[in-house]
Amino acid sequence: MINDLDKERLHKAFTEEFAARGMTYDQDNGELVLTLFLVVDKKTSTTAYTNYNGGMGYGGYGMGGVGYRGAGWGWGMGSSTTSYQENDYEVGTFVIDAYDATSKKLIWQGTLVKTLNSNASKNEKGIPKSVSKLMKKYPVKPNK
Repeated sequence: MINDLDKERLHKAFTEEFAARGMTYDQDNGELVLTLFLVVDKKTSTTAYTNYNGGMGYGGYGMGGVGYRGAGWGWGMGSSTTSYQENDYEVGTFVIDAYDATSKKLIWQGTLVKTLNSNASKNEKGIPKSVSKLMKKYPVKPNK
């Protein structure tokens, strides 16, 4: 589900986030070992729009009696049309487990739920932003 380019973007984003916290994340020799999971749900959204027409109108001049001419408002027949649009999309739940590389104990688990985007140019900026948002929940804050 995740292509090699996006895997590299994820790896780079996590490396930078942990480095900002004074920690080393390296696939071979770091302090941390990460496991990443992505669960994808297919969803459909339905949008309805109703357009109302008519219902009230202006009446013309009429003869109401001797010497009476008047105009008025009146109710008439109206109509409406409703259109529906369905959109399919995917929602991903991204789960990261961080383990201490020495003890192999789980030290943190983070989750992020987001609508997935298949546009590669948006993933270039979107993946680091999403990882940064996820890492705000990490117990060690970035060094200043």
